[in-house]
Amino acid sequence: MVRRRLGCGRDVPRATRLAAVSLALLLALAMAGCGSGPRTGGGSVAGNTLTVYSSLPLQGAARANSTSIVNGEKLALQEAGGKVGDFLVKYVSLDDTGGSTAGWDPGAVLTNAREAGDDTTTIAYLGEGDSGASAISIPITNQAGILQVSPTSTYGGLTSSKGAQKGEAAKYYPTARRTFARLIPNDLRQATAQALYQRDERCATTYVLSDKQAYSLVLAANTAAALGDAGVKVVANDAIDPLQPDQTQVTQKVRASGADCVFYAGYTADGVAGVFNALHAAVPSAKLFGSAGITAPAFTSGLDAGTQPQTRITSPTIPAQLYSPAARAFVARYRRAFGSAPTADAIYGYASMKAILDAIRRAGANGNDRQTVINQFFGTTSHPSVLGTYSIRPIGDTTLPYYWAYRLRGGQLVYDRTLDTQTR
Repeated sequence: MVRRRLGCGRDVPRATRLAAVSLALLLALAMAGCGSGPRTGGGSVAGNTLTVYSSLPLQGAARANSTSIVNGEKLALQEAGGKVGDFLVKYVSLDDTGGSTAGWDPGAVLTNAREAGDDTTTIAYLGEGDSGASAISIPITNQAGILQVSPTSTYGGLTSSKGAQKGEAAKYYPTARRTFARLIPNDLRQATAQALYQRDERCATTYVLSDKQAYSLVLAANTAAALGDAGVKVVANDAIDPLQPDQTQVTQKVRASGADCVFYAGYTADGVAGVFNALHAAVPSAKLFGSAGITAPAFTSGLDAGTQPQTRITSPTIPAQLYSPAARAFVARYRRAFGSAPTADAIYGYASMKAILDAIRRAGANGNDRQTVINQFFGTTSHPSVLGTYSIRPIGDTTLPYYWAYRLRGGQLVYDRTLDTQTR
């Protein structure tokens, strides 16, 4: 059960999003740097009422999935009785679209992060869904000294300098202390998973493509490096405009290269089905691999019948048929509570809230102290959960190593195999 990958983002038109994110991120970093952001700066919450904020796109195409994630978070809190020890835990769900149906809005993300930072009862912030949105909110919550946990942001540069852009991940943490974490594996693991998948599929040479956006360029570069380590020769690494109606230039280059496989790193699904169809028409025997960011219905439903069998996708979203007994029990409880099945990402919202509540519990009498809760979350080791048993690394990443491979059948993504990135 896989849909679009929130961790990569595709809710706003590409040009609009790129410009808006750049401006909003500059504003966020400037506010953090000059001290005009939230002034709470950590410390303890007075009294016994703590607030956990959520920030996700609750309008437009992302609404159904985000609502399911929110429901997963609510369910975890309901199962805890709305409290941890002597502390009552309040939940506030914020919409980061700013009322627009186009998807998350940079200004709304800033507003949400500042609202959480200015609230003296805030103990944690669940968000964002999209990596670009997280890049905006992390500096704000970091300056406020608040734990931030994203259910679905996967961009590696949010936590690691390895294979990232200049200044990452340090530029997101103005206090120089780590406050952001996630339970979903990051895109450095996706690069490794792609290499494993292509090696298993007997790719000898791969032509790497991306869509010119920073997220995609980084993923393309990291995947090219991983492919080389796996013994797959990378013949080229090109960036293209997937919205260009005529893809003849790139298809001719791919055909001339003699590559038997193509990998496309995409931030959104916009126009990608057309690219894959053109590639298949030009090189029918080539296997076409794609990243999790392109798995929107616009892509899966737009592939020609002949292109689908050649298409392969990697995703960090657990296939429903591989759910553990604990995960299946979560699905059953979710159905009883909300009258419908959860989306595939809801389990990450549930697990993230559970992890926050567990950090508060382990903090004991200091469960109202922001830094203590952060320390407890980052000190998580061998923790059993609906996602599997994991620890949190010092940079904020989970130790969960798995990505999953999918094929296309009848316009739907179908589970193919499990990719253990620890084996590299």
